[in-house]
Amino acid sequence: MEGIRAIELCHAIAGPCCTALLADMGADVIKVEPVTGEYSRYVQHASIFLNLNRNKRGIALDLQTDRGHELVLKLIAKSDVLVESFTPGTLDKLGLSYEVVSKENPAIIYCSVSGFGHSGPYQKRHAVDPLVQAMSGMLSMMGEPGHPPIRIGPPTIDFGTGVFGAYNIVLALLNRQKSGQGQRIDIALLDTAAYYMGNFIADYSISGQIPAPLGSGSSLFVPYQVFQAKDRFVFIGVYDDDTWKEFCRILGLEDLAGNPNYATNENRCKNRHELVKILSKVLQQHSSDELVAKLTAIDVLCGPVLDVSDVIDDPQVKDRKLVIDVDYPYTGTIKVTRTPGGFPAEVPQIRLRPPLLGEHTNQIMREAGYTKADIDSFINDGIVFQYPIL
Repeated sequence: MEGIRAIELCHAIAGPCCTALLADMGADVIKVEPVTGEYSRYVQHASIFLNLNRNKRGIALDLQTDRGHELVLKLIAKSDVLVESFTPGTLDKLGLSYEVVSKENPAIIYCSVSGFGHSGPYQKRHAVDPLVQAMSGMLSMMGEPGHPPIRIGPPTIDFGTGVFGAYNIVLALLNRQKSGQGQRIDIALLDTAAYYMGNFIADYSISGQIPAPLGSGSSLFVPYQVFQAKDRFVFIGVYDDDTWKEFCRILGLEDLAGNPNYATNENRCKNRHELVKILSKVLQQHSSDELVAKLTAIDVLCGPVLDVSDVIDDPQVKDRKLVIDVDYPYTGTIKVTRTPGGFPAEVPQIRLRPPLLGEHTNQIMREAGYTKADIDSFINDGIVFQYPIL
């Protein structure tokens, strides 16, 4: 995406994830922050900010001032993409609606990322990943039977929305090559969550059955869940009847293989509670390494439940270069994850560490045609912030 410039008016995760994907593939992403900085700089050791804002340049400015508004419109006029993640209606009040922006730059791809979208009765509501998990039906399926729902820890919907946003932007850029026209993209966390729920929505429309929480288990296969081994938890998945026979043989459970209650996956699903109790007692007698070695040798899905420190040191993660070290002022070396994929000769690289607040303000304004005297005036009046102060 070298040669593509994107302006980011985003905070938190979904929007910055979207632009991080563009930046990792070579786009010049200019992150616009308030003069006080995006709030994710100040929570959880700035880990959210540091993970999602590499390969971007940063400018800090006050959008609510006339001169700040003028500056951002100048940047947009020379850009290909604008990504914003304000609550619907906010940018309209700031004079940065799609109608205003597209008059300045008819070829602009204007991508709005929000919780519920720019239409419908919920459009003005604030939203976060766990709330959308709840309102999409996802949370109703999570947790152990008879216990309160448990949210998915990682912000899965935020990241998925970022991916879909970047996908739509690339499609819009391809379309612009043919038509010469820009366009508006409206992508919401609820859209992503509903897409994730597609299989379950389709099944409900056929069977009328509402999916129930099964802990780490699956409604499709048994056994297919986390079990306690002697030393740690492991995930074990048996997905067909031949594999079930091999699973029983390798663990000395021939009596279970011959039991008609468990001989087919359909029957194993019907009798899941009894079978899981039996298997739980047996599997606790084996170490996780023993189970992984034995079961993967016969193509049973099996792997340990790792914590974050284990993942960083995992040989497969290291071989794929999924975790990268980045030097950042004040924190020293930090570990961030790279964008998945890439081409055989090259995986996405981190060219620029995440920007300090307003680190590139001076540079970006000079590129936009402002003189040193102009920039000094902006800084002195508190309309923009440059760090370090020049």
